Amino acid sequence: AALCVAGALDTEDAMRLVCGRGRLMQERSAPGAMVSAFVPRARVRELLAAVPGLELAVVNGVTHHVLGGAPEAVDAARKLLAARGEAYEVLAVDRAFHTALLDPALEEFRLLAEKTEPRPLHTEFVDGIDGTVRPAGWRPDAAYLVAQARRTADFAAVLRELASSPLLLELGPSAVLTGLVRRTTPDAFCVPTRDWERAVAALHCAGAGVDWAALLDGCGGRRVRLPPYPFRRRSHWRGPAPYAHPSPRSTEDRMTEQAVLDRVLELTARHLGHRPDEVSADRTFVGLGADSLQLIGMVRQLEAEFGTEISMREVLEEAGTPRLTAALIAGRAAPATVPVPVPVPVSVPVAAAAPATAETAPAPVADEPGYATRAEVAVLSEQIRQLAETQAAMLTQLSDAVALLTARTTGTDAR
Repeated sequence: AALCVAGALDTEDAMRLVCGRGRLMQERSAPGAMVSAFVPRARVRELLAAVPGLELAVVNGVTHHVLGGAPEAVDAARKLLAARGEAYEVLAVDRAFHTALLDPALEEFRLLAEKTEPRPLHTEFVDGIDGTVRPAGWRPDAAYLVAQARRTADFAAVLRELASSPLLLELGPSAVLTGLVRRTTPDAFCVPTRDWERAVAALHCAGAGVDWAALLDGCGGRRVRLPPYPFRRRSHWRGPAPYAHPSPRSTEDRMTEQAVLDRVLELTARHLGHRPDEVSADRTFVGLGADSLQLIGMVRQLEAEFGTEISMREVLEEAGTPRLTAALIAGRAAPATVPVPVPVPVSVPVAAAAPATAETAPAPVADEPGYATRAEVAVLSEQIRQLAETQAAMLTQLSDAVALLTARTTGTDAR
């Protein structure tokens, strides 16, 4: 995609190369596997030395590497990672890309690439192999296209080169690269193009110069009637968002795995910046582009709502999808109700007769002091803050209404 945008390839040539490369890798290469390991480079070197046939395929960050090789080599690496409690994710592929297992397909791919005539770049291009900046006028050849398929892809080097860019745009059907950017460069503003209308809106809000004439050329224009029925049921609140406290439900209802899964899916979409229909129960959080900060925020909210503890290690290793996370929560969440102690009657000896006195009401018995947790105090503080902001917004609206009414009254009197 980057070579197309930079002007080296047209869409037809790019599709022919991609399809031909995929076919050759499937037909000529032996089956392989890949695992995404969240460990530093020093640990990667240890794994490469310990497991014959294991190779470094992709560098996504300082502590994020993808290893590939024969299935047995990747399985051995996975076991070594698990033995030390290190986070990893086995990728859903059947070939080991960017490794020696692809070598049998490379010669035929080179012949295919030689039939293509790339053009000189008209836009600067950052090389995905090592982060080298290729200037306008540089022309990729068949040898480069082969190296791009075979050599280790250093995405971290690309991000280092792009770190000073104020705005990044991901071209593709997903937001995987956006998630990687957020992990390595938190201050970068990255926009995925999976939904082009939202992408254009985000670019416009970020101050990018959108060529509206070119974008809307041929689209015409028409008035659109608003639907009388609120199909989406989205609340557009003028003031601060109202705090929706989780309503109490029975233990059986709250702890059913489906009920928990629905909530996990909702929070996953909210914290990772997706629409609800884009999040499936069996897609990994890493595949959805999650970074550690987003996952921590989501996990802490799940802990507060369901009264259980979940570690980040568990989410990354054992419960890496919304469905697995829901099963983990439902299996260990505490009961919602606590037995109420029944007072035991105590016999009191009858007192001797005494002068009659005015009957007084019994003094109230003080309850046992209760202590709020830090999370409960934080929630209460947030509720108070939001209530204050809501009241301020309401007062502002009331003031505007009074001013408008006064102006109308004054105008009537003047007439």
